[in-house]
Amino acid sequence: MRRDPTMQDVADIVGVSKRTVSRVVRDEGGCTEETRQRILDAIAHVGYRPNLLARGLTTRRSGTVGVVCSDMTAPFFPAVAQGIQRIARETGLTMFFASTEHDEDRQAEVLNNLWSHAVEGVIVFPSGNSANSLLNFAQRGLAVVAVNGRVSGPNLASVAFDFESAGRTATQHLIDTRSGPIIMIDSVMKPDHNCTRRAGFRAAMADAGFTETLVVEQSPDAKGGEAAIDEVLTLCPDVSGIIAYNDLMAIGAIRRLQDLGRDVPTDTAVVGFDDLDISSLVRPALTTVRLDPHDLSVATMERLAELRSSGRSDGVQLLTCRLIVRDSA
Repeated sequence: MRRDPTMQDVADIVGVSKRTVSRVVRDEGGCTEETRQRILDAIAHVGYRPNLLARGLTTRRSGTVGVVCSDMTAPFFPAVAQGIQRIARETGLTMFFASTEHDEDRQAEVLNNLWSHAVEGVIVFPSGNSANSLLNFAQRGLAVVAVNGRVSGPNLASVAFDFESAGRTATQHLIDTRSGPIIMIDSVMKPDHNCTRRAGFRAAMADAGFTETLVVEQSPDAKGGEAAIDEVLTLCPDVSGIIAYNDLMAIGAIRRLQDLGRDVPTDTAVVGFDDLDISSLVRPALTTVRLDPHDLSVATMERLAELRSSGRSDGVQLLTCRLIVRDSA
């Protein structure tokens, strides 16, 4: 029976110590980029994987997939996770869930642990600007699908909502219905790809002839929305329209505007992103961009299936969003 390749096999091929290979496997640094690349090439060539689950078995198929998110308490995540888990169950896969708490180093640690336990792939909601880290794990042979990311390559695919187009649509709605200044309140904790909301906002404003745009950053929750309003009213007391990074910020913004005696939408209109269940229940009901968790779950699992079978996918897949007009704008 053919034995599984070992770390020593990789070290012998490259002509380095077993410890050097271990440093590369654990992404610890300590060697030149040339040596690191040679080790990664050797790992791919011999098919080495630290396997704590199925060592000694005749198959490397573990039937497990990891889901790594930045924040399990984020309101949008449970619906997506439920959809992913349902599809996984239907296809005979077991899911492992982990949170990185917006920490890039923690994300790398979690991915390394999942890879070592022979998962067949991972779905990652990226923390920070971790594109290079995801590329690294994909290069080692781990199938990676980045959710709302914009990275692709062998063994790596992305599924993302078309936030830029949605940002344009939401902003244009305010431009068409308001006569005063329009401002965006954005998240202070965001990977670069999430700036596409902001890019859409600025593009729509520029198309309408506005040469300057104002963006305020706060935490992406209701308290952040409240704090953003205090900052916005200091900078622009006559603001007539607000685009919020998500529904929680929008709801916090509405609450603060009302506390200050401003009517929504008569004095200031507010638009959110997500279309959470609560968004139709608050008063006034929130106008928001709908991000469909079902569409995201299905597309993500389809990309993962492609990677697991062939190592190839269609790169970055953009999902359409829809503006839901209610009472707040």
